[in-house]
Amino acid sequence: MKVEVKPTREDELAEKIIRAKQDYYDGKPSISDAEYDRLENELRKINTDNPVLKVVGSEMAKGDVVHEIPMLSAEKLASVNGIPSWAGSNDIAWGFKVDGLSISLMYNGGNLIQGSTRGNGKKGENVTFQCFYLAGVPRVIDHGGNVEVRGEAYMPLSTFKTFPDAKSARNLATGTLKSKDPLVVAKRGIHFMAWDVIMDGKRIDIDKGIALLEKLGFEHADQGIVGKEGTKSIYERILASRDTYDFEMDGLIFKLNDATAQEQAGCTDHHPRWIVAVKFPSKEDSTVVTGMTWQVGRTRKITPVAHLEPVELGGATITNATCHNMKFILDNDIAIGDTVSIIRSGDVIPKITGVLSKGPNKASLPTLCPECGSPLTDNGTDISCTNEKCGEASYQRLANYIDALKIEQVGEKSLRRLWSEKEVKAPADLYKVSLDTLVEMFGKNGEKMHAQIHGKKVLPLASFLRALGIHRLSKVISAVLAKKFKTLDAVLAVTEAGLQEIDGVGPEIAKSIVTSFKDKSIYQPILDAGVTVVPFEETRDIPAQESKNASPIGGKRIYITGSVPGYKKDTLEALVTSRGGVWTSSVSKNMDILVLGDNFGPSKEEKARELIKAGAKINLMSAEEFLKLIS
Repeated sequence: MKVEVKPTREDELAEKIIRAKQDYYDGKPSISDAEYDRLENELRKINTDNPVLKVVGSEMAKGDVVHEIPMLSAEKLASVNGIPSWAGSNDIAWGFKVDGLSISLMYNGGNLIQGSTRGNGKKGENVTFQCFYLAGVPRVIDHGGNVEVRGEAYMPLSTFKTFPDAKSARNLATGTLKSKDPLVVAKRGIHFMAWDVIMDGKRIDIDKGIALLEKLGFEHADQGIVGKEGTKSIYERILASRDTYDFEMDGLIFKLNDATAQEQAGCTDHHPRWIVAVKFPSKEDSTVVTGMTWQVGRTRKITPVAHLEPVELGGATITNATCHNMKFILDNDIAIGDTVSIIRSGDVIPKITGVLSKGPNKASLPTLCPECGSPLTDNGTDISCTNEKCGEASYQRLANYIDALKIEQVGEKSLRRLWSEKEVKAPADLYKVSLDTLVEMFGKNGEKMHAQIHGKKVLPLASFLRALGIHRLSKVISAVLAKKFKTLDAVLAVTEAGLQEIDGVGPEIAKSIVTSFKDKSIYQPILDAGVTVVPFEETRDIPAQESKNASPIGGKRIYITGSVPGYKKDTLEALVTSRGGVWTSSVSKNMDILVLGDNFGPSKEEKARELIKAGAKINLMSAEEFLKLIS
């Protein structure tokens, strides 16, 4: 789902003024001086500090921007083992190598006055207007003088997944930044992560730069200081957990921490000698299509999956890749024997992005459902089974229920057995399988299955909605509905018009959701099986009937920094909220627990300790201690 960001009146006025400035300095004024003055006066009444009011024409000009300090790329090392000899006796800082578009932001007197791309390192393209709408870029900072902040414009992977036809998050971010409409940057949710700060033309120590960037409100790629003996460990840990981050990362960056050492090291024509990059194994490669199958999903949509000659990609051996949909197959003429390019960007199943060379065959489509044999229908993009009782679609809805509620003990093989041997055909049937039956089928694992299944009989409203598997009812919309309407009855009574008041919900999505809610067979059997849906206001506490013992994190506000081995961020969030905890996105005086995972940023710990000194009651614990607490 693409979430549309509706511009405020302030944004609309700022955009009109920007366009008027552009046209005026291009020698093609588009509005009268009086109209321009009216726009500025209205904007000034809304926000006198809007930076558009303070930017002069020369700063808004199109064309190239010269970088007084060149924006050079990092030299690449073949292995992290080369870091100690490269660094010598100097302290080393490390950070993420974010795969995006390099951007320079110029501030003067606290105001953002210019944004530009890296370009060729010596000069780049002026993208000032677009930078105003980058998430994570403050338009005004609490610092005078000339401040340059350099970093990466990127599209979060969670957002990129809503653009199924896009080949690369980086390319999508780059194209968006160069769009003529600045608001597209906000609509597509492009973010900015800083990796350098220059004060009045001079560099500062990396650790001091991290502290300053945090103070100014920037997300930062540099993470802190590391000893030479720790560089290999950090590399291996981040490589193992790279898919838990919501941005494309193709390696790590290592820098000399001290600004004086940086100056002494100097630069070549191509790269600074005080920065090196160690890349991760590639997430993009090519291989040959050896077969094609079409899979039925929970909404009866048929999805093509290509079988491939095995290829190593991103540290894994890849044998299958998704081809998106029918239209993608036809548009790219993908067939057996073709050599295709594939990427693996945080997805379990990699994606084919295009055909590099054609084989002897042409693309072909099925005419009947591969599971039930019913006729197929197409809407120009997808093909779907016409049988509302298609068995495989029902199975996938059941599997979605298991997945959405994180019933991890019931895997694919176990669920297939329950489906075929015990007539477990719908979510409600899960709660009817006895403990004895599960133990007979799966031994001791059957006890764990029974406990997990019946541990999901008291559900937060958002989780319940997501688990229903309704077409177009995404995790995001489920959460919004829960927050807006509070109770299940209120959600079920929502109208199409009411749904369309929510950002990102159009007529088709609203119709699909409301039509599904009218079919009581989707949810009523689950409720009749004993499932209780907790209203939104009560989701912070674990209901008494769920457990005789109160959860140790019930109602507590929790922030996790760094990575927890074996867990992705969304899994950790589900783990916290399912036990009554409150998932937070920042360190604050109101939080209760700060979990320090692997490779955590020291700034988060420092901020927490400062808050503790000021009287905040924050409990610091390691990932191991936290997992033990909630187990």
